[in-house]
Amino acid sequence: MWKRYTIFLNRLCRNPERRDLMPRRKREKAKSAFDSEKRRSEAAAFFISVKGIDRGNKAVRVDYSAKEKKGSTKKLRVLMAVLAVVMVGVISAGGYLIYQEFLKLGPPSQPVSASAASSGEDSGSSVPPVDPNDRLLVVGNSKTSLPDTFALDLQEYEGIPVDSQLLIQLKSMVRAAAAENVTLQVEQGYVAEEALQKNFDDTVSRLVSEGRSKAKAEAEALKTTLPAGKNEWSTGLLIRFANPGGGDFSNSDAYKWLSDHSVDYGFVIRYPENKTEVTGIETAQPQVFRFVGVENAKKMRALAFCVEEYADYIQEQKAGY
Repeated sequence: MWKRYTIFLNRLCRNPERRDLMPRRKREKAKSAFDSEKRRSEAAAFFISVKGIDRGNKAVRVDYSAKEKKGSTKKLRVLMAVLAVVMVGVISAGGYLIYQEFLKLGPPSQPVSASAASSGEDSGSSVPPVDPNDRLLVVGNSKTSLPDTFALDLQEYEGIPVDSQLLIQLKSMVRAAAAENVTLQVEQGYVAEEALQKNFDDTVSRLVSEGRSKAKAEAEALKTTLPAGKNEWSTGLLIRFANPGGGDFSNSDAYKWLSDHSVDYGFVIRYPENKTEVTGIETAQPQVFRFVGVENAKKMRALAFCVEEYADYIQEQKAGY
């Protein structure tokens, strides 16, 4: 009944002619009812737009937060896709740069063989003959003879005969040391085979006179000196530095300077203290240096090889081991 009365009042309020026929009190009451109904309608419309309506105890809601979540999810997917593209681009660029660097450097060199690294079980390890054309890597020791094809090419440095290939580097090294107030004085270079053989024979004779057999005397002599054909002093590639101050050369300024810089000029210590079992020479000779060329000298230092080990290593590299 109230609903019908409300409809009647609404119609009456909307019709000016009928509204004027009503008493003032009823008109005010009708207007108040109309305003209340209007507010309820607006409130209902607002509720529907925000929360939804309830039909048959079943909530039907307009979920704006879901739409917002859906939009955020879409944005997140787009962002992830962009990041993935960027990462792929970075990885591809890095791979390309690494490949280009690999092409510049070339394939890695073959590793040093175990035999080369562990050589020196016997006194004076036997070294396979090196390339006859590679004069700078010839080896002579108690078990390895110098190649017959080795040709002498001597020049003099301050009156001392040395191999012509080391002369320029020797002069440069001496000047560089002098610039740092270090004096390098060469006292020995090439020695003729006759002199080398005589020195070896004299050593054997002395040991025999001390009571050793000739075989034992020769074996013992090989630990300190070498006969002709096995002695690198006959190549002109060895030099001995003097020690004007006397005492142990390994404590001199010259030795300290040479230890740091000799490889830059192609020189290495021929008989280092920690390689006596490999070289076969039991007494270390820190003042004796061998010329092998700048590139070989630097590689020998990097590999911590003596001449025997490095010559063996080069042969294995050439053989493809």
